[in-house]
Amino acid sequence: MHQTLALILILTEKNDKPILLMFDEYKDIFQYGPPEYLNQVLTNNTIGFSSLKDFNDPFESHYSYSHFVKKRNTISQYLQDVHSNPVNILISKIRGKIDKYLNDLKVSCFSKNPYEPLMWSHYSKKHEGICYCYDNSKLFNIQQYQFKKVVYSNEIANIIFFEEITSFSMLKPQIESIICTKSENWAYEKEYRYIIKSEESAHKFNVNSLKAIIVGFRHKNITLVEKMIQDYNNKNNTEVKILYARPSSDLYKINILPNKQKTNPGRTFYQYDDKDKPIA
Repeated sequence: MHQTLALILILTEKNDKPILLMFDEYKDIFQYGPPEYLNQVLTNNTIGFSSLKDFNDPFESHYSYSHFVKKRNTISQYLQDVHSNPVNILISKIRGKIDKYLNDLKVSCFSKNPYEPLMWSHYSKKHEGICYCYDNSKLFNIQQYQFKKVVYSNEIANIIFFEEITSFSMLKPQIESIICTKSENWAYEKEYRYIIKSEESAHKFNVNSLKAIIVGFRHKNITLVEKMIQDYNNKNNTEVKILYARPSSDLYKINILPNKQKTNPGRTFYQYDDKDKPIA
């Protein structure tokens, strides 16, 4: 384009600009969910927790194990008889304790990113669902919860055990790395996790922690969502906002808007002269 003749007018900028300042970067966390769970969240004030084995990532709870022994002949003996050797029995006992510890946990997953189309597609029923915005400083009242940031890596978490030195209590920090390590392929999720030892799959949250309900752009009954939020606010004396997810007109991302307007294709106008060549 000839530099001296360029004239740009973007007609949709004012209406198609994402809201960036309404979320608190340090406090707010987001959780995606299908539309059918909204009533449970708003009526029962509960958030779902699951076992790691039920997650969609097949590598959840997977780990590598390194066992250190003092004597070289112990390793040779182990390799000769893997079924009855004391080292093998010890390894089975340790791994059994690790697996039981992991199986007793319940986890709820959150994100720092409400704009990611893949998250909406995977966890909010192909954009039909909801993304909840919570103030993390108020979310849970019970101290037993652990709040951990997920680390993304190309290597599976590794458990290191030194025979006659390492106790099971010393392994617990390493076990946490199993819970909070995922493949770098998942890094776009910007995930955080709440972890608790529990048999319950639904946990109460503080009603004042819910800040906003973001409705997916394919949601089929927005009027019902608006009424449910109004009822929630009336019941709890809160000010939960309703926001609307819309595809960006020029980027592969989701915009979050305060109204239900549709996103129109971006229109940019340029001035040109005879020196500009038409597209073939």
